[in-house]
Amino acid sequence: MRTRLTDLLGIEHPVMLAGMGGVSYSALASAVSEAGGFGCLGASTMGNEKMVAEISAVRSATDKPFGVDLLTAMPGGMSEQVQLIIEAAPRPSWPASAGPSPPGRSSWECGGNVAGRSDRSPGVTSEL
Repeated sequence: MRTRLTDLLGIEHPVMLAGMGGVSYSALASAVSEAGGFGCLGASTMGNEKMVAEISAVRSATDKPFGVDLLTAMPGGMSEQVQLIIEAAPRPSWPASAGPSPPGRSSWECGGNVAGRSDRSPGVTSEL
């Protein structure tokens, strides 16, 4: 089934895994992506090293698009987490991106997609 969502994310099916902290680890995220949906790591409960390891595990398991969900209710360290997500992406997780962001530039500036919604914290929840 082709929809705006499938076109936007470069996926086959309009199915997205919620980035549930403590649940959406690499095995589940990569399985959803590999099946044609959009897998998403729930990184809010992960430390930085664990998050980078989980991103690497998804990259090893699939070449399909996936996201990393951060929790804006816990904004401490979010800028560092976003930078780690960008650096951990040797190939883009967003289909339209040409590659990892150059130093000093956000993934948004380089063709990636950062989605977010918050009134009181940085406007970043997921690196797609």
